[in-house]
Amino acid sequence: MENKTQASMYDNLFFESESFNFELIRILGLASYKGADFGECVITASRIKDNDRRSWTDEWRKTADELLTRAEKFAAANDVVSAEYCFYRASNYYNKAMFYLVSEEERTESIELRQKSVLAFKKAIAYKSSISLVSIPYENTFLPGYFVKSNNLKNGIAPLIIIHTGFDGTKEEMYFMLGLAAVERGYNVLLLDGPGQGESLVNGLYYRHDWENVITPVVDFALTLDGVDKDRIALYGVSMGGYLAPRAVSFEHRIKACIANGGVVNFYAAMYKTLPPELLALSESSPELFNQKISEIGKNNVNVYWAFENGKWTMGVDTNAEFIQKVKSFNSEEVCGNITCNMLVIDSRKDMFFDEQPRKLFDMLNSPKEYIIFDENSPGQYHCQMGASEFSNEILYSWLDRVIK
Repeated sequence: MENKTQASMYDNLFFESESFNFELIRILGLASYKGADFGECVITASRIKDNDRRSWTDEWRKTADELLTRAEKFAAANDVVSAEYCFYRASNYYNKAMFYLVSEEERTESIELRQKSVLAFKKAIAYKSSISLVSIPYENTFLPGYFVKSNNLKNGIAPLIIIHTGFDGTKEEMYFMLGLAAVERGYNVLLLDGPGQGESLVNGLYYRHDWENVITPVVDFALTLDGVDKDRIALYGVSMGGYLAPRAVSFEHRIKACIANGGVVNFYAAMYKTLPPELLALSESSPELFNQKISEIGKNNVNVYWAFENGKWTMGVDTNAEFIQKVKSFNSEEVCGNITCNMLVIDSRKDMFFDEQPRKLFDMLNSPKEYIIFDENSPGQYHCQMGASEFSNEILYSWLDRVIK
C-alpha cells in the first residue's frame, strides 16, 4: 500500500523538526480568519531554535505579550477593530506558546498560558454581540463553550453545527479554523471544550472513549438555544475528533450530519503505527520497562515526548503504559455501523497520523456517506488540511449545505 507519510509540500519549510514545522503551518493557516498574521508568525519562527521546546514557548509568549499590550492600548483608545483583531491573535499565540508544555512539572505554566489565551479571546468577542459564553450542563459540572448566532435566520431559525477539536486543540482555535467560516455561511455555531480539551482539561475533566455521553448533553443544551433549528443539527470533529464525533453519532441520532476530519475508527492504531510492535507489547508485559524506554526516546524525539506527555495529562493517567492501555479503548469498530446520519469522511494523502483510518471508517458505514480525499497535488494534503483552511472549508461546508440546508 502507498505510504502516505512520505514528504509533503510543507516538509522543512520553516523547521527540520516535523512537529515544529506542522505547528507553525497550523497557525499560519488561520491568518485569513484573523487568527494569525503571516509576518508575525515568520518573525517569531525566525527566533526559535529548531527542536528546542523552551525556545518555542518563550518566543511565542513574547509575541503574544506584545500583541496583548497593543490590544489593550487600542481598547483604551476606543479603536475597537484593531483591539479585537489584536486580542484574537494574542489568544492564538498564547495557545501556541503552551503547546509543548505538557509534562507534569510544566503544567502550571501551561495552564497560565491557556488562561491568557482564553482571556484574550473573551476580550476580543466582547465586541461581538452575536457571540456569547455558554456553560453546557455535563454530569455534575459543565463544559465551557461559545454560541455564535447565525446572521442569516429564516423564520427565526438556522441550522446548527456543533464543533469540537481532538487530541490537542481548543474551542478558541476552532473558532478561527472552522467556526467563523460556518457563521459566514449562515449557520449557528456551538463551540465547546469537551473532557480532555482546553478549559475542561484545566477543570479536571479527562478524555473518555464513549463520546456519546458528552455529545448527548450538548445536544440537549443546544435545543434550548434561541434560533436553533432542532431538525438540522450537524457535528464536526477535527483530528482525534474524527474518532469522537462518529462515535457520538453512533448513539445520538438527533444529529443529522457529521463531518469526521480525518476519519478514525481505531485511535490507538492511528497514533502508534510508527512505534515498533515489540516496544508497544512491553506496555502490557513489562510496563516499567516500557515507561523507561519511552522516556528515553522522548529525550531526543519531540513527537514522542509530546504525544505521551500530552496523552497522560489529557487521559488523566500517570504513566506511559497506562496511557497506551487507555487509548486502546478508543475503538468504534463495533458501533459505527449504527450511524444513521449523513457522514462525510475526510482523508488527506500526506496525513502523518491517520494513514488508512479514514477509508476504514468509510467502508464500515451503513448510512448515507461521502468520502473526500485531498491528494498529494492538493493544498489540503496535510493533516486536517492545516495551512489550507479556506480551501478546505469551501469544500466541506458545500457538502454540509447540500445535506442539511
